[in-house]
Amino acid sequence: MRITTDNLRVRLWGVVAVLLAAALLIAPAVARAAGPEIPSVPPIDTGKNVQPSQCAPCHLDLGTVNRPGLIFSHGNHLMVSCDGCHARMPHQNGGTESVPMEVCYACHGVQHGPQGELATSACRKCHSPSFKLTPADHTKGYAGKPHALAVKSTGINGCMMCHTAAKDCDACHEKMNLGLPKMPDTYASIVTERPRPPSVKIYPEGPTTMAQCSYCHPDLDKIAPGRLVFAHSAHLQRNYKCTVCHPRFGHSENGVNRPDMMSCYRCHGMSHGTQGLVAGDACAKCHPKSFNLIPANHTPAFKKGKHGPRANKDLSYCGMCHNSEFCVTCHTGKSTTPNASPTPVIPVGHTDPSWLGGMASCSWRRRARAAPVTTGRHASAVTRRRCLTPRTGSQITGRLRESPRATATSATSTGQSARTATTTLSRTAPLRKRTAGVAQAFTAATWR
Repeated sequence: MRITTDNLRVRLWGVVAVLLAAALLIAPAVARAAGPEIPSVPPIDTGKNVQPSQCAPCHLDLGTVNRPGLIFSHGNHLMVSCDGCHARMPHQNGGTESVPMEVCYACHGVQHGPQGELATSACRKCHSPSFKLTPADHTKGYAGKPHALAVKSTGINGCMMCHTAAKDCDACHEKMNLGLPKMPDTYASIVTERPRPPSVKIYPEGPTTMAQCSYCHPDLDKIAPGRLVFAHSAHLQRNYKCTVCHPRFGHSENGVNRPDMMSCYRCHGMSHGTQGLVAGDACAKCHPKSFNLIPANHTPAFKKGKHGPRANKDLSYCGMCHNSEFCVTCHTGKSTTPNASPTPVIPVGHTDPSWLGGMASCSWRRRARAAPVTTGRHASAVTRRRCLTPRTGSQITGRLRESPRATATSATSTGQSARTATTTLSRTAPLRKRTAGVAQAFTAATWR
């Protein structure tokens, strides 16, 4: 086939067009790689128009509003722009600013020609039966001189949001022979302008700082009662950075990101040499008397044996509250608590004949010392791991199963090679001693 100059030119232009399109697609990715990282969540600007991007970092679900007495759903108002109701950032000075009722009446109760009301003005469509419809200032005797002075000051229009002229106003005026003209039976929608606060930018994906919190929480020590006895001020006096306890922004679409108890134990209960504890670990110091210290997952079944898998997964979880004595006395059949076993707890694997080998008089089973084990899986385990004697809970020999969280290495005084002594620690130092003791109690259950 013969290729003419025109055909070749068309093909070349086609190649150029493809290359240009590819360059346009690749350029943004190259720019992102070369330049600073663009945050996926834009900053919240308190001075801008209220829009979904300002709410989504903390409120992914903007459906039903949890406010007593109010029946409301943002989902029913999606056709209205956010700033149509929220003239300014609703959160400031430690509180949430409610939308005034006059804003609601910009649509509710408004007649749209022959089509009727834009939105219903029936009280019980937006207010629950438990909600008191009478305003707080409408006290006994308000229908007399007080309401007359209020009308003289602000006008009659505000009254007509709730009252019907013929029934609520005119009938009363005629009965009292006041000689007043009939009241207007129409409410004119008038929305008072509210000034916006100064522009403050909050970065949800940035490091946690005071600036992120103080706009909405001017009093950082205003903690909801019932769960914690806590003060940020006590920690700030020690010059702790916010990111130590709050590695990420305090709010997310899933709710409040609270530090877990494990992170508290990085300081609480940790001994600092001869200076003593860095911070106390007594329960009553951080939890009020009304707080139930027993976790919700500690059901009767969990206490009587179902806690084994959880303990095998991470002994530091148990070590936050329990010491080794608590576990050993129960596992060796000495505890008298209602949930304790009357006999020593024998791991399931120990009932397998191949485990016991030729040792019929196992000390765990018979509470007595036995001859050295020479056969079976039990023999190979004893030569390199720990066991517990049933009477004292002391270690015989070997090591615990290695934990992926932490491993401590120590050397003998004679300069022998270092041996691994797994402490089954969490990321928190204060649990080191306590968890190691708990680990001894759980050794049989954690053998590999």
